[in-house]
Amino acid sequence: MLYKLSKSGKRFDSIEPMPFEGLPKEKHLEDLIAQNLFDVLFEGNELMPIKQERQWQPEADIYALNKQGDLVIFELKKDMAGGGALHQALRYCEEAAQDGYEALQRHYRKYRNDSALDLQEAHRETFGLEHALDRSAFNRQQHLVVVGSASDNALMRNVRYWKSRGLSIDFIPYRIYQ
Repeated sequence: MLYKLSKSGKRFDSIEPMPFEGLPKEKHLEDLIAQNLFDVLFEGNELMPIKQERQWQPEADIYALNKQGDLVIFELKKDMAGGGALHQALRYCEEAAQDGYEALQRHYRKYRNDSALDLQEAHRETFGLEHALDRSAFNRQQHLVVVGSASDNALMRNVRYWKSRGLSIDFIPYRIYQ
């Protein structure tokens, strides 16, 4: 929750979230999140985006790498995220888990529109590592993140269930404030 100091006294006032009207398309939310994964949104747990959903393709909205080379898969919903969002994310995870280093590098090169980029070196530079990760360290584990303005009971029940079974999955609500 965000608060502001009231000018009328020394107290905190809550700031009410607004509906998702400023960004009319889910793609705008996707771009906003992808562009801020490293610097703003996950302070202390930065992420390096390597791929975004392509129109008319059965893909997650954002794929990113963490410092350890694990793949983080984001499924975004402009409005409330229901149980179906988790099922989508699981399907995308099943596919992405098969990607080796070469596939990740192809995704990254296409995402950055530069066929000469080296994913190992870009990852080392992004995270300030002394040595680049070995190619075999990439995509050893996958982490799922469902993002929406709210969640329904089915989604939260399913997230709790899969977490209890050792799956790395989270629901993150977003809020828009004026």
